[in-house]
Amino acid sequence: MTERLAKASTELKNVAGLDDAALANMVREDRIDILLDLTGHTGKNRLLTFARKPAPVQATWIGYFDTTGMETMDFLLADAITLPHRMQPFYRERML
Repeated sequence: MTERLAKASTELKNVAGLDDAALANMVREDRIDILLDLTGHTGKNRLLTFARKPAPVQATWIGYFDTTGMETMDFLLADAITLPHRMQPFYRERML
């Protein structure tokens, strides 16, 4: 997956060695418009970066399919099958 993303990107940065505050600062400095979380509440997540709201639009998808519960997470990429309409009121994020 990393190789595929690298080929489709103009720039790829390894941020594994950065703490959450430093990563949030990098996102702000790089003027990232949309920040996408792919881990949710699983191991080695970066939710504390997302808690700092470094990007104007933040979304979560696929790695942990449930709400993050975070006010700073704007959207959850989903459909009516993976997130039935009757369940949406229990999610902090808006379904996108």
